[in-house]
Amino acid sequence: MAPTGLNIDIIRDDLKTAFPEIEDLYNVHLWAITPDMLVFSAHIKAPNAADQANLISKINTHLAERYNIIESTIQIASEYETEVCNIP
Repeated sequence: MAPTGLNIDIIRDDLKTAFPEIEDLYNVHLWAITPDMLVFSAHIKAPNAADQANLISKINTHLAERYNIIESTIQIASEYETEVCNIP
């Protein structure tokens, strides 16, 4: 079930602003298990992130604090995966 009151495009833009090392953000999904239990997943392209594990941790914390998202899965994509996922 999609959550009411949250716009995935706003969250996507917010993440790109908050974390300039993110070059691309795609396959973004947001859903509500219950009205108070939000879940988020996305693939990101961040080749200039020196410490990718730290970046993922910061993104997860940001999503929890700003949007009350209780669980998030962030996958950092390789160049190959980015090309495959964007095939029309």
